[in-house]
Amino acid sequence: MPSFKIDLTFYKFTNDLATAKKRHPSLLEDLRVLLSSIEKDYRVGDQIPGVGAHVRKIRLGCKKASVGKSKGYRLIYSVQVDIGLITPLCLHYKPDIEMIPAHQIWKLWKEALGRHASTDTLSTM
Repeated sequence: MPSFKIDLTFYKFTNDLATAKKRHPSLLEDLRVLLSSIEKDYRVGDQIPGVGAHVRKIRLGCKKASVGKSKGYRLIYSVQVDIGLITPLCLHYKPDIEMIPAHQIWKLWKEALGRHASTDTLSTM
């Protein structure tokens, strides 16, 4: 499997992460572990029906806050296999938002694809 880089600069994800860190400051520790596993195998998350083969969702808990995966966060990310790039699109807390509609995820995905087509915006956490 090719190696992947993770772009953490997509606006929606960075805004969502800032909000999540206010609620659960220790979330970053759990997110780093999760991103490391996604970097090794992008298929760890579930495909989202109606969006595309390379847009996935994965559950994320917050151990220090005693928030399990089922009641915790959802990370939605896109994978561009051809260029080895993973882009987190958004991060949401399930008690606040049960599910993001597929058409909204599709819109975010298209924005991220368009952005990467015109610029190189790789970052690390």
